[in-house]
Amino acid sequence: MPSICCAVGCNNRKGDPKISFYRLPQDEKRRHQWLAAVKRADWTPTANTRLCSAHFVCGAKSQNPLNPDFVPTIFPYLSSPDKRKRMNQMTRFKQTQELKRKRACNLDKRETGKEEEVVEMDKDDRQELDREDGHELDEEDGQEIDRGDEEGLRGDEEGLRGDEEGLRGDEEGLGGDEEGLGGDEEGLGGKDGHELDGEEDGQEIDREEPGLETSSAVGLALDRSCGNAFCEATMKQLKEECIRLQTENWKLKGQVNSLSFNQESLKDKDDKVHKLTGLPSYVKLIVVFSFISSFLKLKSSLSPFQQFLLTLMRLRMNLPLFFLAHVFHVSTSTAGRVFNNTLNVMNIRLCNIIKWPSRDQILCSLPMCFRNGFENCTSIIDCFEIFIERPKEMRARAQTYSQYKHHNTVKYLISITPQGVISFVSKGWGGRTSDKHVTEHSGFLELLSPGDVVLADRGFNVADSLGLVNARLKIPAFTKGKQQLHPAEVESSRGLAAVRIHVERVIGLVRNKYTILQGTIPITLCYSTPDGLTPLDKMVKVCCALCNLCPPVVPPE
Repeated sequence: MPSICCAVGCNNRKGDPKISFYRLPQDEKRRHQWLAAVKRADWTPTANTRLCSAHFVCGAKSQNPLNPDFVPTIFPYLSSPDKRKRMNQMTRFKQTQELKRKRACNLDKRETGKEEEVVEMDKDDRQELDREDGHELDEEDGQEIDRGDEEGLRGDEEGLRGDEEGLRGDEEGLGGDEEGLGGDEEGLGGKDGHELDGEEDGQEIDREEPGLETSSAVGLALDRSCGNAFCEATMKQLKEECIRLQTENWKLKGQVNSLSFNQESLKDKDDKVHKLTGLPSYVKLIVVFSFISSFLKLKSSLSPFQQFLLTLMRLRMNLPLFFLAHVFHVSTSTAGRVFNNTLNVMNIRLCNIIKWPSRDQILCSLPMCFRNGFENCTSIIDCFEIFIERPKEMRARAQTYSQYKHHNTVKYLISITPQGVISFVSKGWGGRTSDKHVTEHSGFLELLSPGDVVLADRGFNVADSLGLVNARLKIPAFTKGKQQLHPAEVESSRGLAAVRIHVERVIGLVRNKYTILQGTIPITLCYSTPDGLTPLDKMVKVCCALCNLCPPVVPPE
């Protein structure tokens, strides 16, 4: 067992009958306050750590949170002015407690009309008052240990009676102090806890004290009644105010949860999910999140789900980063970093959703509109362009300028199956590049099998290139050099246009669902990364993969 105080510079040892030793409190908050007051660097307290009573103003600790001796304050590192300040605080506390007791007695006398009636206190209240005046009751022999000077206390009591008229002027201010009144009730109802153990010297306190919280102590004070009508009315008001504040707190928590962007706020709200992310339901949102959640960074101010949601919201609504930073309560740089990291993860994890199917898989679910003349169709191709900022370099400016759009653009080749599912997306090319060059050099021809039929627009003059892989190209008939088309050519072109239009609908779906592709992309998103793709390439691929999770645009029948 320890025989010395744990405070730095204190040499008090076990054996002095005037010194008591106390365990550190079990209550976490009060324990931290005690350790902060001790101020020992590089030290970890143990179960046998003790603090002596010399570090309390009155020579003993108090269980009243409003009492200055609730936390030890007298230490060698304190200057003389600071020690006098602690003494003055204790004096003012005792004067306030005495005045409140007198106020309670006077109010009770006025209500009952009996001037000489004195409120009789129970045994616990008397013991608490004695402890506040510096008295301590020994539980072993029941004898009272006088730790103060009784004559000095009587003199202070007479001085307080003489100053009663002056203190009455502060009656209204003290009467409105609800917290002080609650703390007073708590002090009257609390137990001191200066319990001695069963050792021979009887100086060390080994009994563990229960955790004490200010809110629970105030609640205990509200549940007690001193028999005073004014106190009962005040406690009733405090209870009503507490209930009102709790109800308001619950409502505010519900509003915060409903307005915050977390997983619970979107649960079972398919319409909200669709408007924020473009995905049709909450279930599909969670399925996609499960594919990427383990690859997102955990050491971030945002949770993995919030990182995922931030990225989808920017793709869906083309929101600026500063707005997303405000919504998710992070800095703009953090929002941009989260977007880039999540986009890289989604590009890698969702790339398998864009998959080239076999011919047998296509034919087993071929829509009815393709079964009359396009039975072997496996792909419908087209190109779409996205506006970008004008590059500063002249060569890049010339390569990206599109004569068709009259703007600097990036061109992508997209292929869909007859069912309307995106099966191929190329990397970005400059807007000046022809459709034929993109088709021949994007890797699309390597995916074709002998006998495949590809549908395209007139600009895709790649019949010879497809012939090298034993595939066929079907495009609308040309009118060049002809006055008019043959009726057979008109009929075939009309039927071809009716099914080829589906690729235009898919492109429109991707643009409308993820509006970031409709605006002008900053030139910083068009620079290549070490993996050979630009951030714009990754955005296009991710948007197309997410569209494959939505209902197809081609009706099955």
